[in-house]
Amino acid sequence: MTWTDLPQDFVRRETARVRRALEAAAEVTAAEIEDRMPWARLEVTSEDDEVSIVVMRGGDLVADAVRGQSDEILHAVGRKGGGDG
Repeated sequence: MTWTDLPQDFVRRETARVRRALEAAAEVTAAEIEDRMPWARLEVTSEDDEVSIVVMRGGDLVADAVRGQSDEILHAVGRKGGGDG
């Protein structure tokens, strides 16, 4: 069975649930980085099925910190099974 075999309302619900979990994990990560690097300013954005952490202030050092945490964000969502439930 693939995603295309599933009812579309189920796919939409699951996609939204995973996106919310990714947003929450990204917010936690952004806050942790801003705590460690007080000069940094990060913003979590979400559009369609994409969640991003945007470096508003802090340059390459902060961008490297965000990239370094990307695996942890995905693992946190995976451990929680996508969030809400």
